[in-house]
Amino acid sequence: MQLVGGPNTKPLVPGRGAVQGIFLADRADVMLGYCSSGQAVMRDAPGLTNVALPHSLTVGPAYGLVVLTDRGLAAHFALFVLSERGQAILRQYGFDPVGLP
Repeated sequence: MQLVGGPNTKPLVPGRGAVQGIFLADRADVMLGYCSSGQAVMRDAPGLTNVALPHSLTVGPAYGLVVLTDRGLAAHFALFVLSERGQAILRQYGFDPVGLP
């Protein structure tokens, strides 16, 4: 069952995020979610436990890059993102680079 996500997700508990509200309003006992949100959820909803999935079950999002204009600045930016320096910046922020060995 989808608990959160999409444009119509409304927080169940005022002042708390959508995921925190699911647990604070006792709407679920278990939820799969991104690791990046785990700390905030556990801080706002004490008593929860974050359990990492085994490596064999982990998945990552797939990101893409599309240039929708013929403006030179857009192409310049896209080439920078794909460059060694751009890929190093993405790696620094937790993204898997696609253009580095």
